[in-house]
Amino acid sequence: MPNMISIGRAAQLFGVSIQTMRNWEKSGKLMPDYVSPGGTRKYSEERVLVLSGRAVAKALPNENRMTLAYARVRTRDEREELKRQVHELGRYCSEHGYEYELITDYGSGLNDDRKGLQKLLHRILSGEIGRVVVTSRDRLLRFGNELLLSICEAKGVEVVFMNHGEGTWAEEGDEDLAEDMLDAVTLLALRLHGRESAGILAFMEKLLAAIKEMRKVGTSSSN
Repeated sequence: MPNMISIGRAAQLFGVSIQTMRNWEKSGKLMPDYVSPGGTRKYSEERVLVLSGRAVAKALPNENRMTLAYARVRTRDEREELKRQVHELGRYCSEHGYEYELITDYGSGLNDDRKGLQKLLHRILSGEIGRVVVTSRDRLLRFGNELLLSICEAKGVEVVFMNHGEGTWAEEGDEDLAEDMLDAVTLLALRLHGRESAGILAFMEKLLAAIKEMRKVGTSSSN
């Protein structure tokens, strides 16, 4: 059984307050490894040391390391798209003989604090993951994948993009990309005032509407 430490000791190793540890638990960013019937939180000392950068996890032999399949959509309304990704991931892993766990996630590709993505990162850092399978690069992050891939390389984790080499943004949908960009521009607009803010948002909304219309035309013509 791993050596367990208190929430106070874990907070000290992370260099944060106990309240921050509780906030991390509420958001799903970092869950305790054990909760007693009385509500006492305990954390694996080894995991805390690895996640805090104070130690390096010992990777398991490749044959004992798990495959994680990761699927993401922007909102919970995109159930059909999520089902499509889950189906493709399951088929791919089965065809290659991979025993795998599935992580589903919701949120913008520009948001690097998504619950599922944080869970994926923690599992990679733990040293127990040998492979990550995703339908395309932008399902992980719109920008900044190189940093995540560098972490995977350092931990000996293979990353498989099923449609690698294809136009993934077109494959996953220009509309989805436009929505992500609208999120970024909205944040920028909130920092501005008056006409600048309204003008930027109006332009992006028109752009998004145009992309949706083009997608409709393309779909109807293909049929």
